[in-house]
Amino acid sequence: MNKNTEDTFRKEISKLKTEKLKIEGERDALKIRVQELENENRTLKEEIAKLQIERPKISPAMLMTSFKDALEEMQKKAGTKYIIKDFEVDLKANITCNEGGIHFQLPKPEDILPFENLSTIRFGIRTVPEIKRGVLEYAEVPDLIGLRKEDAEVKIEENGFTMGEVTYEYSMAEPDTVIRQIPSPFMLASPGSQIDVVLAKERKVKVPNLIGISLDEAKEIIANSKLSVGKISYVESKSPENTIIGQSIPPDTEVVLETSIDLDVATPRLDVVPDLSGLTLSRGKETLERGEWKYKVIPKKAENKSPNMIISQKPEPGAKVKKDTTIEIVTALCPEPVIRIEGIGTKYAERLEKAGIKTIGDLVVAQPSEVSAATGVSEKIAHEWKEMASLYSDAYSLSGVESIKEEEAELLVKAANIRSIEDLRNVDATELYKKLNEAIKSRKVRVPKDFRLDEKRVVKWIKNAEEKFHGH
Repeated sequence: MNKNTEDTFRKEISKLKTEKLKIEGERDALKIRVQELENENRTLKEEIAKLQIERPKISPAMLMTSFKDALEEMQKKAGTKYIIKDFEVDLKANITCNEGGIHFQLPKPEDILPFENLSTIRFGIRTVPEIKRGVLEYAEVPDLIGLRKEDAEVKIEENGFTMGEVTYEYSMAEPDTVIRQIPSPFMLASPGSQIDVVLAKERKVKVPNLIGISLDEAKEIIANSKLSVGKISYVESKSPENTIIGQSIPPDTEVVLETSIDLDVATPRLDVVPDLSGLTLSRGKETLERGEWKYKVIPKKAENKSPNMIISQKPEPGAKVKKDTTIEIVTALCPEPVIRIEGIGTKYAERLEKAGIKTIGDLVVAQPSEVSAATGVSEKIAHEWKEMASLYSDAYSLSGVESIKEEEAELLVKAANIRSIEDLRNVDATELYKKLNEAIKSRKVRVPKDFRLDEKRVVKWIKNAEEKFHGH
């Protein structure tokens, strides 16, 4: 047995021992709990047995005498005169009904009847205070709790009292209603004496700062602050999705409890996808980069399609999407070999071919780092090759227009930045002719010595580009 296997067995044995100890501990705990429940059961049985034994009877006279003695003792200590207004007794009895009417069956002491089978009969015993000559008459203090201030004043006057001190306290009760009074309701006091009242004051809290937190967190904080969530509006924003970017009540504002707070929640901004149809790859890239779009080029060999032209895109033009959506653009590759690019000889062409970069179209969509790794040149040179490949592709697509030669296509790209058939069909012939001639004269673009250009030829290019564009 090797060392790894022994270690595994030791770990398993240790794990099993630990589980055994845990199970034994749980078993001992259950035994203790069973013992506790048995003790509780035994105690309950003893209590039931005690309750079933007949209890000593207390006569009504003894009960009233005890209550009277206690009342007199309280009057001596308090120095205040009290009388008994109501004395209520709840009597449990079994009620039966037959032809003779309703009958009350009082249980005997030895009877054991289920509590829920008995009905409650309530008796009210009232005493009338004895009025002696020379003794000031007392009146019952009215119950003002829950009344509004003006209603409480009316009730106080109707009962022969006067309004005393009015104070306010924060409360959950309705504002300006009585929450406490002195003397208390139903006590006896001298007619004309004052009754002090405490009115409810709206409890206020500070509105929390909710900006920047998630909607769920904001809801929890609002609930904990005894406030409520009002209208939730979703607003396009660059802020993180589903975070609070606005609240109807500024932070730290004092408001009453349960005040509603409206929330503005960030939702990703939706932008319209540009239409890239009919554009060259380079022009399409410029359009996307200008609009700060992410994009991915998908090269595709396509027959009857102008090289380096965008064939399709996803999402479709005009669609509304998040700004961070990657737009896939499918472009037809320029089929010309990479060796046509200045600086790429046979040796570099072979290395690029081994890396899968065979055509100028392949070079356009390749990364400079890929080109550098395949050929051994610097990324700077690789980037220059890519730029030349892009220019060549644009010129190649223009050379597909009838009457435009290869050197003329290169002139259009370098001198006038005309990179697609759409660019060419939308330009003014006279202005384009002037621009091309200036580029030739200033030697901005090199052309063959025998190269000649006239304005009629430029007009023909534009006309042919218009026809080819509508023929797509």
